[in-house]
Amino acid sequence: KTLSLDSSLDQVMLHAVLLSQYRLKIAEKNHIFLKPVILFKAQRTIKESNENESLFKKIIDQLSFGQLEKLLNISFLPKKNTVLQKAFSCLEQIYRGNYEHLISELKQEFSDEKILNVNDEHVKKDNQLLLNSLEDKDNPIRAIFAVNKLNEGWDVLNLFDIVRLYDTRDGKWQSDGKYQAGKSTLSEAQLIGRGARYYPFSIDNEDSDADNHFQRKYDEDIQHELKILEELHYHSKYNSRYLEELDKALIEQGLIDDESSIKKEKIKVVDENFYDKKIVFKNKRITNDNQDKNSFKDYQIPLVFSFMVATNETKEKAAFHQEQVNANATPIHRIDLKTIHKRIFLKAFNQNKDFWTFGNLKKIFGQLTSVDDLLHEDFFYGLSVDSNVKDLSNENKLALLNHLLGEISKTILKNAKHKKGTTIFYPHPISKYFKTIKELKFDKNNSQFKNIDIDQIKEYFLHDKLIGSSEEENFINFFKAYLEELLKKYREVKLVRNNRELKLYRFDDGEAFEPDFILFLTKKNGEEISYQVFIEPKGNHLLEYDKKKETFLQQIQEKYNLVELLYTKDKYKLLGLKFYNKTKEDEFKKDFENNLIS
Repeated sequence: KTLSLDSSLDQVMLHAVLLSQYRLKIAEKNHIFLKPVILFKAQRTIKESNENESLFKKIIDQLSFGQLEKLLNISFLPKKNTVLQKAFSCLEQIYRGNYEHLISELKQEFSDEKILNVNDEHVKKDNQLLLNSLEDKDNPIRAIFAVNKLNEGWDVLNLFDIVRLYDTRDGKWQSDGKYQAGKSTLSEAQLIGRGARYYPFSIDNEDSDADNHFQRKYDEDIQHELKILEELHYHSKYNSRYLEELDKALIEQGLIDDESSIKKEKIKVVDENFYDKKIVFKNKRITNDNQDKNSFKDYQIPLVFSFMVATNETKEKAAFHQEQVNANATPIHRIDLKTIHKRIFLKAFNQNKDFWTFGNLKKIFGQLTSVDDLLHEDFFYGLSVDSNVKDLSNENKLALLNHLLGEISKTILKNAKHKKGTTIFYPHPISKYFKTIKELKFDKNNSQFKNIDIDQIKEYFLHDKLIGSSEEENFINFFKAYLEELLKKYREVKLVRNNRELKLYRFDDGEAFEPDFILFLTKKNGEEISYQVFIEPKGNHLLEYDKKKETFLQQIQEKYNLVELLYTKDKYKLLGLKFYNKTKEDEFKKDFENNLIS
């Protein structure tokens, strides 16, 4: 995002510092290690950059209570500066008027030893080491001053703010009447591209994907406070012409979307009565204690490994002399690991403490009581090694174990499941996950998505419109055909489109799954039971790829055929149906009829 300020350059600098400190506080609050870095960029000369550095040090050194009191009083900010409003409001709440504490922190965080000027050729080697290790915990740098020293070789993850410390443009009008961005603007767009690297972080809550460490998480939840850790800000003095020029350059670089190519659709809830009273069931993602993992076998560790020892023997053979090959020239000897002394195992564990510590192993083998438990038939004492040497020295035994520990840890990490989905589903108001109005964005050139006709079922559909794929359209046609049958049996029929709002978590590994539709039904006669049915249309090309999701839907059906979720006086039944696929519609039809019509 570009963030422009109609003020002096020293104020632009100070705003960047406060925004950076806000990021730091949000990360600390959520137990995420982050040291956000600011790049202050001069336009042409080292002299300019050095002057910028001197000005910055003066700003930090002379920070006053009155300055911060005025800045953090957000009433003067225009409403469009929502990031600054949020940042300043948060800092105000954190420090509660104790600005001396904030001043002390800023002076410490941006002290001379935490500022890096990369223009000095005399310390270029030391600078390069610091510049290429900015994410490291022992790297103190928070601010960098540069002209054009940062080229394609620079790749940093914790650069969150770039500050443009000049207010000139070098673009020009072309003969066809179009404005061409200048060299400076193009280089700035390229710099933003190098800085726009995702800072990987994980969050420990039920709605965080187990494998989303390197993925954006809040594009659908832009009000979330952690969204600030997924944004890079480019700060400059306000200049509408320049910002327009920069936007064009960024679009050309592929760094921001061209709004003219984006289709936006607003979807809104039409049945407010249903929306206000209905609950939806979902499970949680929790840490897997791995209590059921009690052996190497549980992680598919092979029983026999191979380990060759260098014998330092020399062999000589004439290049063109035919010799009979002896297949048994190098005999292989099988060695049981239980013959290796315990102290050698303990030494190997100590040399591989990045993985083989009790604290880490306890997360993997839930019932482990000590590292000694690994010296058992279900673990190391059940393994063997094929080697070219029969009688290994203690040195070779240690080398053997170091090799094995690396191989086994790789296999465990590959097969370990650190999260799982609860087998209990919890009730929530439907309004918690499905907003009354939601804006969807689509690439205008993407023909996969289209408006699907819901006029015949609009009374039984929660939203005012439906945008989806051909497979989803096929399912809607199936639903239309069965609507009359459903209305004979159920007094309430409502189909809800799940646009990634509601996540379920697979029981075995906690992987998130967002079924495309949820069908709510309530029986007319006899014992009143409300149904919540998860439905996923799936194209031919994804049937096999997403097989685990279909298995999960079937597991829901098996576990909750008669629901134990009696949180209210009502009774509920959760169902997961087979994938809907037009070419295999008969399979879905049979499952649908058996569970909902018969």
